[in-house]
Amino acid sequence: MSRTLAAVAALLLAAPAAHASGWKLANEDSMSINYFQGLTHTPGGDMLFIGPSQGAWRTDPNLKQLAGNASIYPSNVAAIGFNHAGDPTYDPSEGGRLLAPMECYHPELAPQPANTCGIGGFGVINPVDLTWKYWVRLDQADIPKAMWAEVSPDHTLVWTSSGNDLLAYRTADITQANAATSASSPPIHPVQRLTGAVPPSGVTGAVFVGGRMLLAGDVDGLLQVRSVDLTGKTPTRTEIELPGINAESEGLDLIDMRGGTLHWILSPFVDKPTFGAGHTELMTFLPAAQAALHLRPVRHGHGARVRVFTHFNGSDHPVGGATVALGEAHTKTSASGVVSFAHVPASAQHVHATKLQLSGTATLPKAG
Repeated sequence: MSRTLAAVAALLLAAPAAHASGWKLANEDSMSINYFQGLTHTPGGDMLFIGPSQGAWRTDPNLKQLAGNASIYPSNVAAIGFNHAGDPTYDPSEGGRLLAPMECYHPELAPQPANTCGIGGFGVINPVDLTWKYWVRLDQADIPKAMWAEVSPDHTLVWTSSGNDLLAYRTADITQANAATSASSPPIHPVQRLTGAVPPSGVTGAVFVGGRMLLAGDVDGLLQVRSVDLTGKTPTRTEIELPGINAESEGLDLIDMRGGTLHWILSPFVDKPTFGAGHTELMTFLPAAQAALHLRPVRHGHGARVRVFTHFNGSDHPVGGATVALGEAHTKTSASGVVSFAHVPASAQHVHATKLQLSGTATLPKAG
C-alpha cells in the first residue's frame, strides 16, 4: 500500500461509524483528468464521462477509453457562451442518449459574474460516438444554469437543482421538437419543485439508490454524500463522509464495476489535494452490509493459498490489492484475488485480509 493510500485508509477507518454507516470504501482508481465532472453508464456497461469542462468520453468498465470528444458544443451553441457541462445522465429515449447539463462558466471574467449567459439547458449527445445532437433551453426564471442531471428510475423525469430547490423536468419534453436554436428559443419548464430539499452540502452529482436520491457535495471542505427521500416521508441522512480528504466533489453513478457499486469522482482542484494533481480519483463503495472480505484458504504442502473476494449482486468478486496477513508474513493479492504463502507457521490459526475499509478473517484448515 502506498503512503497516500495508507493515509487515506487510516483516515476513513478512523471516521465515526455514523458518518459512513451506509457504505464502505472498496476500491479507488486514479483516472485521466478528462474524466472529471461526472459519470454515467449505458445499459451495456460502457462508462460515459464529462470533463474536464466540456468534453465527453466513453470507456469500458476497466476505464479503457473507447471514444472521445474534447468539445461537445457546436459553434452556434458555444457562441451563446456555453462552455461547461456537469454530471451527466443516461436516458433510454430516442434509442439511448447522454444528457449533459449545460452552463456558461467564465471565472476568468471576474469580478463580473461567471455565468455569462444566465441560462441553462440539457444537451443531447450520441452515447456511442459522443457527437452533439441538439439541446433544449431551460427558463432562467426557473434555473440560471444546470450543473448536474439524473434521470429517475422510471425514466420519466430528469432531476437537477436550482439554489436550495430540487427540480424535475419531463424527459418527454427533451425532444427534437423542443430543440433550441438560440438563447431566446422557447424553454421547457420543471414539473416538480421540492423547495429547500438540497442539503447543506449542496450538489455536484446525483444518483438514485434504493428509492432515494444520493447527492454528492461538501460542507466547509468535508466531503459528503447525503440521501434524500423525494416523497418527504423520511429525513435526509448522511451516507458517506470523508474527513481529512482534500479534494473537490464531482459526480456519482451506480453500477457493478471496479469491485463495488457506488462510484464518486473526486477532482484535484483544491489546495494540496490528497491524491496529488493531474488526475481524478474514482472512489468505489459497497453497501456496508455487503462490504466484508471473504477468505478461502487452502493448504498445500507446507504453505497455503488464499482466495479473497467480496459477494454482492448475487456473485463473488475477486479482490485484487488486498493485504493478506498470515503470522508475520504480509503480502498482496493478485488481480484475481489470490495470494500464496510458501510456509505456514505452526502457531498460525487464522489468516486476515484488509483493503481500505474492507476486512475479513478465516480459519486455516488443519495441516495434514
